[in-house]
Amino acid sequence: MLGKKMFYKRSVMIAIAVMALMTLTAGVAAAKANKANFSTSGDVLGVALSTNPLNPPSVTTEFKLDKKTSDIKSVKIHTVNEQVFGMLSAAAPDCKESDKKSGTACDSVTAILAGAFIESTHESTATLKVTKQPEYYEVVPFTGAYIHVITGTLKGKLAADLDATGSQGLLEGTAKLKIRGTDQVRYACVVGGTPLEPVFGLIDHCQFGPGLLVPIELHVKDTGNFKIEGADSSVRGKLTVTVDSGFALVDGEVQFVTTGGIEISKAMAEFGN
Repeated sequence: MLGKKMFYKRSVMIAIAVMALMTLTAGVAAAKANKANFSTSGDVLGVALSTNPLNPPSVTTEFKLDKKTSDIKSVKIHTVNEQVFGMLSAAAPDCKESDKKSGTACDSVTAILAGAFIESTHESTATLKVTKQPEYYEVVPFTGAYIHVITGTLKGKLAADLDATGSQGLLEGTAKLKIRGTDQVRYACVVGGTPLEPVFGLIDHCQFGPGLLVPIELHVKDTGNFKIEGADSSVRGKLTVTVDSGFALVDGEVQFVTTGGIEISKAMAEFGN
């Protein structure tokens, strides 16, 4: 008799467990059904080393020289805590519902990403193939301001912590991108000051001393994959970022100006109920 009761209780427990599993599976399936494929774009607003004292930047370099002439052939540049800022378009993304019965996923994509502020804090390793030996470069024509620079082509990769902040809050994640130069780039050596007001010196100060080698004219295209997540949302896809930076006259004042674009393509967003 005791055996029959135990068998009955065990059967009930198994049935409850199966029903719970079916309910959980159905809930997960329902949540995953609310999906959309989309693409969108935006603008790059700036690029700089981190100014956060709790997250300080660092730059290490390895110079490779020609054994016969001692000319600089290339420089391997490892940068930690470099930042790129941008803004996505306020227009609704080009979006298509994965589940036409739902009809809400594209509205959710627009709510979380339209006009979102984008911030990338990354670590990069790149190689500057030198095309011009160190020389003085006039930062803006006719200003008489010169910086000692090294010129070349750039190639590398980066791993980023990527944030998107829109009207629905913060999405956090990562991105892995390849760095490819689109034109000649120039690097200078920072020997003092602050990230916002640097003091430049000779390239020698980075080659033989503790200076930080930083881009003062940058033309690159970074491409790769990203994934960001919020409380009940997940977004992943292809990311392309173009950056063009350099000195320019703005209202009669020399400033470091950055332009560029952000392209998100072949992306998928997934939302919970």
